[in-house]
Amino acid sequence: MKKLFYSLSIVLLAGCTSFKDRPARIELVTLDPGHFHAAVVQKKSYPDVSDKVYVYAPEGEDLKMHLERIDGYNQRDELPTSWCTEIYAGDDFLEKMVRQKKGNLLILAVNNKYRPRYISEGVKAGYHVFSDKPMAITPEDYGSLLRTIDLARKKDLMILDMMSERYQVTNALQKELVDHKTLFGEIESGSLDNPAITISNTHHFCKIVSGIANTRPEWYFDPAQQGVGIADVNTHLVDLVQWMVAGERKTDVENIEVFAARRWDTPLTLEQYRQVTKKEDYAPFLQPYVKEGALCVPSNGEIVFKVNGICARVAIQWNFVAPEGSGDVQTATIRCKKGSIIIEQGAEQGYKPSLYIKFNNPRNESDTEKELNRIIAKLADKYPGISLGKEGDKFRVLIPDALFVGHEAHITMSMEKLLDYYRNGGVPQWETEQLKTKYYIISEAVRLSE
Repeated sequence: MKKLFYSLSIVLLAGCTSFKDRPARIELVTLDPGHFHAAVVQKKSYPDVSDKVYVYAPEGEDLKMHLERIDGYNQRDELPTSWCTEIYAGDDFLEKMVRQKKGNLLILAVNNKYRPRYISEGVKAGYHVFSDKPMAITPEDYGSLLRTIDLARKKDLMILDMMSERYQVTNALQKELVDHKTLFGEIESGSLDNPAITISNTHHFCKIVSGIANTRPEWYFDPAQQGVGIADVNTHLVDLVQWMVAGERKTDVENIEVFAARRWDTPLTLEQYRQVTKKEDYAPFLQPYVKEGALCVPSNGEIVFKVNGICARVAIQWNFVAPEGSGDVQTATIRCKKGSIIIEQGAEQGYKPSLYIKFNNPRNESDTEKELNRIIAKLADKYPGISLGKEGDKFRVLIPDALFVGHEAHITMSMEKLLDYYRNGGVPQWETEQLKTKYYIISEAVRLSE
């Protein structure tokens, strides 16, 4: 492992740059890492990214856990990384980062309360920004984000969030199939009572990350800092809806309607809280949410909305721990004119995401199956090993285990996409517009759910 050291007085390097004079290599800057995604970005090395990383943070457990994760990547037996971390730890960490202007790509996976300010200050200082979700947890945050996006455009800087769910193989294949309009037709319009797209996700507070039980910071359970759950994981689900509907095309707030939103609590016993935080008692700032001996975390939420004329429903539920043999679970249904493309992930599927296709009364079943086989065979060039099976009245896309690479790999794939944008002139306009409408939907859902 390369030596980690605290640097209180460091020689000023060249300032941050934009696309007009961007360097060939990226230098990462991690600010106040409070979520494990900040470290997961560094789980692998990248050809265009320097091994030197600058970290600015307050002293404390969040910084300690971040550095331990990076150390673990450097010390592992298989494909070890060689990150060299230069650390500034002090209460004035943000001001120090802005003054020193080291590196050029700001990595943010932090207490959600501070993220809008950090994004804004980063762009003002000339950094490209790659941020964990959510970028905005309140309507006020959304206004700040819009102003920052506009400033980034003027300064020729990139802003992108870590939309890792696009890289889950079942989601990617669902998108590929939706795009075959001749076989499936257009996506149905749907209605409030019967949306054309439904996506549900179940997450868990007790989770294994990089082989060890993840420790959650206490602020993670505080809605004043983490935000309410409707604004968190739903960001991924709203992103998937927009991606399925619009693809690599712009969306517009004028074509968005948010009809309804609701949220509810997950109770966390003191013993469960101790298990995930390694603390003996609920933090003082959480006491207002303790009822009948349990911490009531407002972690769950549902949104019903319309994008480009298509009605969708997304929902997130947080439980304490996953059933034996399972993990986070996501299901999704997209109803098209000629059939539905469905992701299931229950006990019947062994808690593994599985992709099904069900046609609406095909006139010629033999020809339909032949065309579907042709499409799957072509997609196998991009997704090696996939094939088509039949289960009752449904087809099933058989996906080899090798294509299920896991959530942490999806984060690094999201990072690789950002680097690809960097090499090719910046984040495309459709991504920026979908970023805006995504957080418009989230901020409206927060407002309505109150």
